[in-house]
Amino acid sequence: MLVPGNTYAHNTPQSPVLTHLAATEPVSHYRVQFPYPFRYGSRMHEFSICERIVEAVLDEYSRLDPAPCRLCKVRVVVGRLHQIVPEYLTFAYDALTRDTTAQGSKIELVSVPVVVRCRACGWDGNIELPLFRCGGCGSLDVEMLGGKELYLDHLEVEWGPDFAPGDSKAAYSAG
Repeated sequence: MLVPGNTYAHNTPQSPVLTHLAATEPVSHYRVQFPYPFRYGSRMHEFSICERIVEAVLDEYSRLDPAPCRLCKVRVVVGRLHQIVPEYLTFAYDALTRDTTAQGSKIELVSVPVVVRCRACGWDGNIELPLFRCGGCGSLDVEMLGGKELYLDHLEVEWGPDFAPGDSKAAYSAG
């Protein structure tokens, strides 16, 4: 039996913590809370995506010569088809960069819309998910042109005063 306030399954990310919703509600009504944000009953995909982003950031940062004083900001381009929730990705980034050279840096997301070309009438344009339908004729025969992007675009770092007199911030484009 699940008991309010108890933690189950040895505190794994899947272990629910039950809390009573309100004193006025019947005792059988509980809200299940998870230690990490969850969606659709499984661990958020933003965390695994962010693991790869952090690996790329740390790799690019380590290649800079001379080594900068600190990493200020990371810009990532994300296509809408990835269905990333910005708050979840920011949470994951903060958690994954803790105790690394990227700790304290911010992540900036640039969203790329879903763009299609209709094979029936030739219309090009942005569409809204979840329908992949031509905005001109309504056909479902569309070719995907954009919205699948996911890449590290830009690092903003700070060098010491000896490196860039008068301007201690400099941008570095990855790739």
